[in-house]
Amino acid sequence: MLRSLLFGCVALLYAHLASGQNPALPTKKQYQTQHVDNESIKLDGVLDEAVWNKVEWGGDFIENR
Repeated sequence: MLRSLLFGCVALLYAHLASGQNPALPTKKQYQTQHVDNESIKLDGVLDEAVWNKVEWGGDFIENR
């Protein structure tokens, strides 16, 4: 009897917690880039070359670790 009551309480608690979680699925993002001719960049972590501003910057991405 006690085991059945405990199982029922756990089942109700699990159902309550599961029903409260309704995460909205993120939309799939796509980013298009373009080719630039005869312009070099220095891969130093500083984005100060003018060529970086020739394309639209993307944002609002989700990072997973």
